[in-house]
Amino acid sequence: MSADQARAIGADQAPEERESTGFLGCDYQLGKTAEGWLVFVSATDKETMQDFAEGASDGVPTNVGGYPATQVGDERRCLLSVDVSDKGSLYINTVVSEAPVEPCGLSKQFADAALKNLPNA
Repeated sequence: MSADQARAIGADQAPEERESTGFLGCDYQLGKTAEGWLVFVSATDKETMQDFAEGASDGVPTNVGGYPATQVGDERRCLLSVDVSDKGSLYINTVVSEAPVEPCGLSKQFADAALKNLPNA
């Protein structure tokens, strides 16, 4: 996803490429981690949404941009996997410092923006 898309959602830091739990992607951030939020976005071929859902006993089925997805979250964190391919997924990991930001809602906003950049999505 583009820096402009992230800014439109609220990010105020430059995107930072990194690896998280074996997935290569980018961090998008508002403020410092202790006082804002951080969203990691990865289009990965290392795990499908079905694999994610099977490993997430507390996973909740949902939908993002017309695509099936599974999310696991609480008031501070959200993991979201969107089924965009039979060989991979769009993976979003969000951490927020405090309310009123709802982490799974923010994850879905980033996933929806990222979907616009995937071929055939």
